[in-house]
Amino acid sequence: MKEYVKGVRHDTLSAIANAEKLLTALGDEEGAGTDKLRKATKRLAKHLKEELAEWDEKYKKARDKA
Repeated sequence: MKEYVKGVRHDTLSAIANAEKLLTALGDEEGAGTDKLRKATKRLAKHLKEELAEWDEKYKKARDKA
């Protein structure tokens, strides 16, 4: 089970890093599609960070109980 936990955490961190790389690559380019992509990517990265923090907290509590 420990490998799965590490895998989920690693994959989520990779997704966050890739979202940040995409935002960097987009830079300040203008365009309707680019603006939508930038906004959606920012929202996704923020959501993943929040979910990962919440998940880590729940995992640590469950691990401490066991």
